[in-house]
This record gives sequence, C-alpha cells and structure tokens, in this order.
Amino acid sequence: PPSNEDFEYFQKQASVSPLSPDPYVHMGEIAFTQKDFQKASENFHMASTLDPKNAETFLRYIESLLRQRKIIEAGQAMKENKTHTPELDLYRGYIALYLNERETGETLLKRLSSEHPDLSGKISPLLEALEEFKSTTDGKIEYLQTLLAKAFDEVSQYELALGLALDAIKSRDDY
Repeated sequence: PPSNEDFEYFQKQASVSPLSPDPYVHMGEIAFTQKDFQKASENFHMASTLDPKNAETFLRYIESLLRQRKIIEAGQAMKENKTHTPELDLYRGYIALYLNERETGETLLKRLSSEHPDLSGKISPLLEALEEFKSTTDGKIEYLQTLLAKAFDEVSQYELALGLALDAIKSRDDY
C-alpha cells in the first residue's frame, strides 16, 4: 500500500511541475487508497483541470465525490464536463436517478445497456427497479427511493444506496 512518504514525494513533484497532472493523479490514487476521499477529490480535480480531456482522471474525481456523498456536486461536475465514455455516462445515469431525474436517467441507462452489454450487470437492477415502480398504481416517491436504494446496493454503489434509503426513512411521518 502507498505510504505518506509516497504522497510527499508526489507533492514535491507537483511543486516542481505544477502544470503536470501526473503528480496530482498519483496523490489522488494514494489518498483514495487510504480512504481520504476529500484529499482524493481535491487532487483528481486538479489533475482534471490540468488535463480536462482525461476521462479516467475525471471518473476518479466523480468516484471520490460520490464516496463523500457529494452527489449534487458530482452531478454539477458531470454537467460541466462534456467528456463521454460508457463509464462516465453510467455515473450520469446513476446521478440522474438519485436526483429523481427519472426520464433522463432511464433513457441514458437503456441506451448504455443496448450499446454496451458488458455494463448490463451495473444497469439491470436499476431498470428493473424503475419497471417495478411503474407497475404500481399508487407509487409514492418513498417506494421508488427504496427500490433504487436496493438496486444501487446490488451494483455496489453504497453511498447512493445509503442516501436514498435515508431519504425514504426521513420522509415517514413517524421518523
């Protein structure tokens, strides 16, 4: 596992070459591995600013924001960054569903599922949750949140699952 000395080495590299995204990517990876998602997001953001077309670095930035449950900030960053890859669009779909932009999220995930069958395992549970919700005649938003929370859990998006589950619980009168 990377150490604090490794992080310090890349900090020095960043001060020597402040316009190079590489040291920031390395510091972001070290921080992410150490579960310091705040520091990871700061470094990935800097690397993405220096190299805005690097989709992998931007993806890591979004992942580090989501690990902090900064979903709105991640969604805003996605809107500002026009880079498209299947993985980034997958997160765009996830964030849209989380923010109750159902039509946008569903359309994006259906397109991804047909164009990239390898992603179906990360998409199917969410589309199934949406279909189940549509089949209910008196579907309340709390029910959809619960279904999506379960689906996000199934695709290992635990922060999104937790956020929706908490929202569903808080909406109850007896909470």
